[in-house]
Amino acid sequence: MADVLLTALDVRDADEMFRLLSASEIYEEMEEVPPASIEALRRRYEFLSKQSSPDGTEWWLNWIVRNAETNEAMGFVQATVVKAKGSAAIAYVLHPRFWGKGYARMAVANMLEILRMTYKVKEFVATVNESNTASVKLLKHFSFKETSRTPIEGGKIELAFCLK
Repeated sequence: MADVLLTALDVRDADEMFRLLSASEIYEEMEEVPPASIEALRRRYEFLSKQSSPDGTEWWLNWIVRNAETNEAMGFVQATVVKAKGSAAIAYVLHPRFWGKGYARMAVANMLEILRMTYKVKEFVATVNESNTASVKLLKHFSFKETSRTPIEGGKIELAFCLK
């Protein structure tokens, strides 16, 4: 298995990422929908590439997860860092063809390290659907602790996790 690289999100990534993010399996365990079009994804990436909230209180950090050997895009990791608190809400999405192979674990490990070292983040939070057992297992691997359970649409339960 190849290592992964995290590359800063760029508007030019939209074409490649649109194909990956169009996989319906991705959305079975989360409350998101696939991007409507490449152009819509470009607009979103243009907005996110500013890397800061309009009021300057948050960093919006997004990286494309790439295979270190081939440079192929595999998905993304992201963090919203609240500067005053030193906390970050994290998320990650990989294309189903890369699930279960350790790539998400490597990508999240790299992201956590960047957030700790560069952005001085001391607290991490994440939310996942209870039925997304792979994500629950991944968060527990990094010693995230479950902090709450919230019923959501469709009879599902959203789990909140925290790592300090």
